[in-house]
Amino acid sequence: MRYREKLLGPGEERLVRYTSSIRDDQAIAGEVLEVLKAHVAHLAERKLIPRGSAARIIRLLEEARKDTGLVLREGYEDVHEAVEAYLEERLGLEAGWAALGRSRNDHVAAALRLRARRLLLDLLASILGLRKTLLSKAEQHMADVIPAHTHFQPAQPTTLAHYLLSVEEALADSWRHIHSTLVDVVDKSPLGSGAAVGTTVPLDRARLSQLLGFREPVVNTLYASSSRLFLFAAASAAYTAMLVVSRFAEDMVLWSHPSLGYVELPPAHLSTSSLMPHKRNPVTMEVLRARAVELLGDLLALAGIEAGLPSGYSLDLQEASRHAWRVLSETIEAVSVVEDLVKGLQATGRGVEEAGRLPLSSPDLAERLSVEKGVPYREAHRTVASMIAEGLGPDAIAKRLGLEAPLTPRESVESKNVLGAPAPGRVEEALRVAWERVRTDEKGFAETLEAYARGEEELGRLVAWVKGGAGGDNGDTQVPEA
Repeated sequence: MRYREKLLGPGEERLVRYTSSIRDDQAIAGEVLEVLKAHVAHLAERKLIPRGSAARIIRLLEEARKDTGLVLREGYEDVHEAVEAYLEERLGLEAGWAALGRSRNDHVAAALRLRARRLLLDLLASILGLRKTLLSKAEQHMADVIPAHTHFQPAQPTTLAHYLLSVEEALADSWRHIHSTLVDVVDKSPLGSGAAVGTTVPLDRARLSQLLGFREPVVNTLYASSSRLFLFAAASAAYTAMLVVSRFAEDMVLWSHPSLGYVELPPAHLSTSSLMPHKRNPVTMEVLRARAVELLGDLLALAGIEAGLPSGYSLDLQEASRHAWRVLSETIEAVSVVEDLVKGLQATGRGVEEAGRLPLSSPDLAERLSVEKGVPYREAHRTVASMIAEGLGPDAIAKRLGLEAPLTPRESVESKNVLGAPAPGRVEEALRVAWERVRTDEKGFAETLEAYARGEEELGRLVAWVKGGAGGDNGDTQVPEA
């Protein structure tokens, strides 16, 4: 069967292939089958279709769920058309009950939301793992001094632990943004909204939402069935994590360079040259940087597809999903790669040597001149800068200004004792806060997973009830309570 045939004829195969989404639908075939199963079970629950027919349809949908190759066949506009053909080939006209009260528009939106939800959950789990690894690594490197940079110029001494804590906190912000996007934007059901304005079939949209574990329905049917804003929201939220790990990758490329050598990367993340046997190329971090830029193109495509459309569904929207899946899946993989690198990351000790070789204590001298000698800070800054311009080193500057010898890199770190600074006590404090933050997020994540599991259980109970009436029609058996 094909939807177009009665009105428009069979169509030209070349053009059908051009507009078909069947290949992209491989990513959501499982979700499409789950959505249709919930829909058919609900139709039986509402006594809108024969219960026995619903049971037979559901059994075939479950068979296809185990082997999506049964429905992912060329020659159809999309997986929805292919699924209906698969059902009709086996059940004949009885299969038509599955189409009651539904449109491809609301059903594909539901499948996309389910797919996005699962990928976001995978990403949230991956980020939690990386955050814990960063904190564990920070605990091991609290004493390893390295230069902090601004404009990629050596700025002031810090520690590797302080740096790793900065990455974890950025990921914590990203994690909570992704989680709130999942819960508040993605986790809503469009089922029952039809092609645009709903259906005359008396579906319970709240119940359909519950059966698939969605938090609530999308209220407006036009918005529910004809927008991919949720995909852009999911992808852009995920990309915040990609931004964090991409900057981390750049640091690793630079800091592992022999001219700096602050850190040593695990050998598994390195490659060598086909010509130069001495090369230790940080290839995983290089690829990650490139993919971070490539994903910007996917985000732009997602936004561009939606931005130029009139209200209501247009087939342009079927082109959006591949870009969202790429952003989400590539970000999950990037986070996993970075976690593996962090586990094997080692400080070399050259960071403290570099910090001692450079005049990184000059800000300390200017601040001490201001605080200890009562010189306005801007004047103290100019004074120290002028002496550096004369070619004086920290020892000579301190002597000329009548200050004690300049702080060593380690002493400079210890003197930075404001909240969030690299002083050992402050790092210990930050680690406690960060671990508590991780535990809180893990608890919230577990609660989110439990909510989805309840939806799966509810659908399972309803499907079991439907199958119990496989031999009859609507039957008189009481529907299980929600």
